[in-house]
Amino acid sequence: RALLAQSQPRRASSDSGRSGLGCAKMPSMPLIEMDPPIELRFCKTAEGGQVKETLKLTNKTDGYVAFKVKTTAPKSYVVRPSSGVVGPKTVATVDIYLQPGGEGQSHRFLVQAHPVDSGEPLSREQFASFQKENIEEQRLNVVFEEAAGSPAVGKTSYQPGSSPDAGRSKPSAVAGGETLAELKPKYDDLKAKYDELEKYTLLLEKQKRMLESDGKSNVATRRSSGDSDGYTKVHIILAALLAFILSYAVKFLG
Repeated sequence: RALLAQSQPRRASSDSGRSGLGCAKMPSMPLIEMDPPIELRFCKTAEGGQVKETLKLTNKTDGYVAFKVKTTAPKSYVVRPSSGVVGPKTVATVDIYLQPGGEGQSHRFLVQAHPVDSGEPLSREQFASFQKENIEEQRLNVVFEEAAGSPAVGKTSYQPGSSPDAGRSKPSAVAGGETLAELKPKYDDLKAKYDELEKYTLLLEKQKRMLESDGKSNVATRRSSGDSDGYTKVHIILAALLAFILSYAVKFLG
């Protein structure tokens, strides 16, 4: 009897263990299939501009599935759209943009999915109201790659025996083999000559307008005097100049 009494609790505990195992939920099939399935690869360009990676979410069910995309580095990425609803057996495309200078270590993405009744977009509060145990989650790692043929940032190649300045950038040369620094004095000289020529041109234009104005006033004076036989100011000036020239010529010849 004592042995029988001792064996009964052991049977109960084993039965309870089988009961607990039977109640445990088996992992369900995923609601969505991701492409890429494991990691996102961002190939950085030599220009350092914005880099895009595309994530495709395929609904494997016959109903609607709401999704949400999160990241551990929200300031480094722009996700469009970051949430939405995928129809039955359809594909949703999510564009993920890496911002310039946004590279870092241990960046990850989290894709959450939950079945819904319709294709109506959900608000943030509605998605947050889902029970956590009913939300399917899949994680994606981030890998940064250098573009093929682009030099490493902040590094210069140096070979033993070569000049220490071999990796440094040289002044850019233009046609004729002259550098921009050598051409600057010539440019400054040409600019000074151009400015002087422009001033001289403006002076000529001013003198031309003055002569035209004097000519018009002389014509008006002659017309007002009835175009008589009297002498005009121009005639008097010409006569004075002629007399001066003749007197100078006489002195020179004498």
